[in-house]
Amino acid sequence: GFLGGFTGDYIRFSLDSKGIKNDFIKIKYDTRLNIKMIANGRETEINANSPDISENEFELLKDRLKSLTSNSILVMSGSVPTALGENAYNEIANSISNDVKLVIDTSGKPLRKILKLNPFLIKPNIYELEDLFNVKFNSTKELIKIGRNLVESGIQNIIISMGSDGAIFIGGKNVAFRAFVPKINSVSTIGAGDSVIAGFVYAFDNGSTLKDAFKFGVAAGTATALKGNL
Repeated sequence: GFLGGFTGDYIRFSLDSKGIKNDFIKIKYDTRLNIKMIANGRETEINANSPDISENEFELLKDRLKSLTSNSILVMSGSVPTALGENAYNEIANSISNDVKLVIDTSGKPLRKILKLNPFLIKPNIYELEDLFNVKFNSTKELIKIGRNLVESGIQNIIISMGSDGAIFIGGKNVAFRAFVPKINSVSTIGAGDSVIAGFVYAFDNGSTLKDAFKFGVAAGTATALKGNL
């Protein structure tokens, strides 16, 4: 990814201090700072604009990712910086080995475009699916049906996040699971979806089956909702 300015330095320092390997592209402008406020059980998000990424900086990232091998997993998550355009994820995917597993967690036009590349996993929530297909889902059965259609179109696996109602996993060969989450006093849902992806990828990369990786991911997302200092 990209890091710049004081914010970027802080992120890099935090990762280094925890022994987490990182290899970011240093950019000219500051990494944006988003504010998340929790008060009286309500969450408010104030998100800054993404920094400008130059064409040269983007090329450096693509060149660095070319080193990924066939057993690698590449997670592309979040909104695409405005300066890069809605095709950025596709450009990255087209610049790496076809054997690298793509995990996508985004929405809108970037999600619609990346579907053509048949990623290993996508993780939309209900609202992102409704926006993608311009429909309103009224039941779990409808969600499973649209998930099946996506798998049949070439997507390898899908996790549909349903908030407090858990999540659905849909894969090939009629594979489908639903995870129910316990009733909890959620402190904050910020980062819960990211934790689902992180938990799934961690478990799968360490030899878990798709089913167990899905369970681990949902557990990680639920645990994140219990934490207020992330």
